[in-house]
Amino acid sequence: MLTVGLIHTLEQCLNRMQTVGLIHTLEQCLNRMQTVGPIHTLEQCLNRMLTVGLIHTLEQCLNRMQTVGPIHTLEQCLNRMQTVGLIHTLEQCLNRMQTVGLIHTLEQCLNRMQTVGLIHTLEQCLNSMQIVGLIHTLEQCLNRMQTVGPIHTLEQCLNRMLTVGLIHTLEQCLNSMQIVGLIHTLEQCFNRMQIVGLIHTLEQCLNRMQTVGPIHTLEQCLNRMLTVGLIHTLEQCLNSMQIVGLIHTLEQCFNRMQTVGLIHTLEQCLNSMQTVGPIHTLEQCLNRMQTVGPIHTLEQCLNRMQTVGPIHTLEQCLNRMQTVGLIHTLEQCLNRMLTVGLIHTLERCLNRMQTVGLIHTLEQCLNSMQTVGLIHTLEQCLNRMQTVGPIHTLEQCLNRMLTVGLIHTLEQCLNRMQTVGPIHTLEQCLNRMQTVGLIHTLEQCLNSMQTVGLIHTLEQCLNSMQTVGLIHTLEQCDNSMQTVGLIHTLEQCLNRMQTVGLIHTLEQCFNRMQTVGLIHTLEQCLNRMQTVGPIHTLEQCLNRMRTMGLIHTLEQCLNRMRTMGLIHTLEQCLNRMLTVGLIHTLEQCLNRMQTVGLIHTLEQCLNRMQTVGLIHTLEQCLNRMLTVGLIHTLEQCLNRMQTVGLIHTLEQCLNRMQTVGLIHTLEQCLNRMQTVGPIHTLEQCLNRMLTVGLIHTLEQCLNRMQTVGPIHTLEQCLNRMQIVGPIHTLEQCLNRMQTVGLIHTLEQCLNRMQTVGPIHTLEQCLNRMLTVGLIHTLEQCLNRMQTVGLIHTLEQCLNRMQIVGPIHTLEQCLNSMQIVGLIHTLEQCLNRMQTVGPIHTLEQCLNSMQIVGLIHTLEQCLNRMQTVGPIHTLEQCLNRMLTVGLIHTLEQCLNRMQTVGPIHTLEQCLNRMLTVGLIHTLEQCLNSMQIVGLIHTLEQCFNSMQTVGLIHTLEQCLNSMQTVGLIHTLEQCLNSMQTVGLIHTLERCLNRMQTVGLIHTLEQCLNSMQTVGLIHTLEQCLNRMQTVGPIHTLEQCLNRMLTCLNRMQTVGLIHTLEQCLNSMQTVGLIHTLEQCDNSMQTVGLIHTLEQCLNRMQTVGLIHTLEQCFNRMQTVGLIHTLEQCLNRMQTVGPIHTLEQCLNRMRTVGLIHTLEQCLNRMQTVGPIHTLEQCLNSMQNVGLIHTLEQCLNSMQTVGLIHTLEQCLNSMQTVGLIHTLEQCLNSMQTVGLIHTLEQCFNSMQTVGLIHTLEQCFNRMQTVGLIHTRTVL
Repeated sequence: MLTVGLIHTLEQCLNRMQTVGLIHTLEQCLNRMQTVGPIHTLEQCLNRMLTVGLIHTLEQCLNRMQTVGPIHTLEQCLNRMQTVGLIHTLEQCLNRMQTVGLIHTLEQCLNRMQTVGLIHTLEQCLNSMQIVGLIHTLEQCLNRMQTVGPIHTLEQCLNRMLTVGLIHTLEQCLNSMQIVGLIHTLEQCFNRMQIVGLIHTLEQCLNRMQTVGPIHTLEQCLNRMLTVGLIHTLEQCLNSMQIVGLIHTLEQCFNRMQTVGLIHTLEQCLNSMQTVGPIHTLEQCLNRMQTVGPIHTLEQCLNRMQTVGPIHTLEQCLNRMQTVGLIHTLEQCLNRMLTVGLIHTLERCLNRMQTVGLIHTLEQCLNSMQTVGLIHTLEQCLNRMQTVGPIHTLEQCLNRMLTVGLIHTLEQCLNRMQTVGPIHTLEQCLNRMQTVGLIHTLEQCLNSMQTVGLIHTLEQCLNSMQTVGLIHTLEQCDNSMQTVGLIHTLEQCLNRMQTVGLIHTLEQCFNRMQTVGLIHTLEQCLNRMQTVGPIHTLEQCLNRMRTMGLIHTLEQCLNRMRTMGLIHTLEQCLNRMLTVGLIHTLEQCLNRMQTVGLIHTLEQCLNRMQTVGLIHTLEQCLNRMLTVGLIHTLEQCLNRMQTVGLIHTLEQCLNRMQTVGLIHTLEQCLNRMQTVGPIHTLEQCLNRMLTVGLIHTLEQCLNRMQTVGPIHTLEQCLNRMQIVGPIHTLEQCLNRMQTVGLIHTLEQCLNRMQTVGPIHTLEQCLNRMLTVGLIHTLEQCLNRMQTVGLIHTLEQCLNRMQIVGPIHTLEQCLNSMQIVGLIHTLEQCLNRMQTVGPIHTLEQCLNSMQIVGLIHTLEQCLNRMQTVGPIHTLEQCLNRMLTVGLIHTLEQCLNRMQTVGPIHTLEQCLNRMLTVGLIHTLEQCLNSMQIVGLIHTLEQCFNSMQTVGLIHTLEQCLNSMQTVGLIHTLEQCLNSMQTVGLIHTLERCLNRMQTVGLIHTLEQCLNSMQTVGLIHTLEQCLNRMQTVGPIHTLEQCLNRMLTCLNRMQTVGLIHTLEQCLNSMQTVGLIHTLEQCDNSMQTVGLIHTLEQCLNRMQTVGLIHTLEQCFNRMQTVGLIHTLEQCLNRMQTVGPIHTLEQCLNRMRTVGLIHTLEQCLNRMQTVGPIHTLEQCLNSMQNVGLIHTLEQCLNSMQTVGLIHTLEQCLNSMQTVGLIHTLEQCLNSMQTVGLIHTLEQCFNSMQTVGLIHTLEQCFNRMQTVGLIHTRTVL
């Protein structure tokens, strides 16, 4: 009809169609019009429908349009309804749209209304939405407005919200804006809040912002505060921020203040911050200076950091983003990092987030990881956390698991952690369990860990408990471990810590020092070291800080470095400061160190200065210390100098002290020396005092010593005087002491001599008393000694009586001591004998005690010895019991020791048996321990043998364990190593080995990595090592491969050096052979000939020994033939003596046969004379038998004729008896016919008497039968 012109207007059309009944419903109408296209604009449609009366209400209109679908955009709808006048107010619009369900989200509504211009003021919007109930909370409002973008100015937002009553307090406002992320520029916030009157003072502002946490960019903060006039000076700003606690990340402060122009030089910044005191850690400063600039979005940050590379570790990135507030939720972080490809595995993610402290609650972590599908089971979670390192949030983990019912008991918890892998950070475990209340007492902890098998070695337990603060004193440790049966004596504990080399790892050293109070903030030091990296760049750090003006004074430098943990040892600090020129004089250094509190003890100071070479003479040291006030008394000085080893001779000490005016009189000197400790240098004292003229006569010496103090120095006096010569006989000594009035009676004499203690004078005492008739019987002697109190040192008594002869047998001694009541129990006896120490008397002791009936069984003996003293004497015990026949076999020994309890750990047992020589081979050890049941698991065996040093290479361990049947398959071995936590990932293995220096376990690493498929080629291995950071240069690589080459050859990774070199070339470690040679010399790969020969032989560098000799001579590795032979014998490149002799003659190392024989006899490559003769014959060193015999006689290789004849006959040097007899006569080996006849008969050269006669006649030994 439109086409033919029957209808011209839409109204006519609609009227007609209604008339004829073509359309009945509005939907039908709209569908038709949409189909045929007569309506081009919705306004036309709406006007027509209103005209013809098809729609009457807005709801009807919206319902119809929604049903038939002509309205695709709400803007179109709103525009049309506004045009046709269907809606007049926003409320009417919102109500209608809510009614018909056109709007589902507020964003859609705001977008549409903004587009069509229905809302002109935000108040209208907010009032309307509040009226119709679309918004209920401010966050919902802000989220919606932020999404649709109607809010362009924060003033509008704040004014509107204040007007409509959505916000009442600034905190509510900031919290809401922070939640929805509306505040991107803080200047808007400041300006608006000032305009609306929400903030009046800077502190109020900072407090508010600190409370709600919306500060993302400090530049905007500073700019705005300057703009609005809240701050005028930098100090005012810093003071305010310090008051409200806003300055936690100093990096933000530096960057922002520089940006807004508050600071122009870094010195100005540091001075100001020093004034107000906000600087807590310098590491925050250094980290920020590395940052290239402000970041606004996480993606921008990650992309930029990946591109320009200022941030090399993800921790730095996360630290920065967390600091500036770019990341708020873990999901956002995970999604972002996954997007830019920074994380590929959960371990890496957890490692980073844990390092920067992003994960505060484990629920957040678990929820996020579950959301992104990274974890599914608790074990998987624990595996991940364990893999990435120290679990700082384990207490949260334990709390959560307890909450959700995953764990109920401590054992279940430990079992879980043990299941997913060994707990290397037991400290964290203990800390967490203490936190969540799973453990209350140390015994409970130890029992539980013993139950689940978490602790196998005492070292692990001690380290962990000490770290987490479960033990504060060694006594507490001893008591607890005694309760659970881990240790029995403190010596055992100390032995263990010494045995396992705890002091080789800095963490354990620091832990120990912290325990004894030597360090206070070194845990901070350790944390910082891990964060900022190696100490090798300290000079660079100091130079940089000086260059950029971060440090101006030494105190500032030392404070900063100590705070951030850049200096670990004072030597490093002094060396660095000397290098960069921060210190020039010792006084400056001492003053600075005193100021910043780096030195607490004088020993530390002296050790450091001696190390770095700041002090060269003792006078300089004393003068300096007196100047700076480090020493006040002579005792302090002597203690310190004796501790650090500055004084080696007492002359030096006396001269120096006299020079600096510390001592004036001899009494003062003796008092001081007596006060400060060991009088081991009293001989030096007497010699020196005689030398310097302080004493002239012995009486003067005795009077002086009597004057200055107790008689404890008299014994040292007597010893010393005897040594230095003023007294030669005891009579002279007694006369002298009587002269000066030191002794009056024999008892006084004995008292004095007992005091002095050197046992050499007691013999003289007994001899003299026997001589002068003071004592007649041993009992009288013992009674006398009891009277004067000498029997307190029974050891001295026994030793002396044995020496001077009153007692000849131990039985006599024991009987006598029993008579006079000196000994009552075996323990007392053993204590005395143990104290005197000569181990030769222990057999005598055991025999005698058996004779007199003091001991009956070995257990009784061991129990007694354990009771009276430390386990250090177990070796002596075993030696003696073997000697006296109490034990016969190793099993008997082990069973006995297990029964009486002196050994509880395998290390102790192995140490003792190795010491006394009960075990010689690892197999013998393993067999015996298996028999007596000391070892049950491979881990226990492996850990123990590694601890005591029985195994050095994995091959040795595997061979031995295979021999005794502990392992049958490699899988069993790998499973065991996995159980004890030796291998998990290649990176972790390399990192850990780099940390603790376990290069001996590299074959374990390589074997394991090959087995589990971590590495397949050497290139992959080198690439991995380059990736994880242990090797960056060829020197580092060669250092690592120092034992790596041998190990890799063992596991089959490399077969030839060419393969190794090719691989290193492939990964770009070496480019030229010269670089390789230089690198090997640089890293010290060739220091000893053995190392060189071993390596060259292993990798196949030497094929001929001449090449080896020429090379070694060229580089100067060998100088003497002995050195050569010793080395070659050690490393095994010579297999036959001929090869050795040929080579030595070729290179000119030997010239004469005697030289050769002497050398070979010295180094031991010849064991049989035949080998020697064959070799010398082969190389042409001997031509005649006489030459051979003469040479062998000269060097002492032959001693008997039989040896000579057998050897020469064996090698074929003699063919006829005449030749033999002639030669032996010539060299004088045989002199008589009997000697000849006996020898020839012995070696079988003559079989018939006629043959003998003929031979002897031929050589002229016999001339007639009568002679025979």
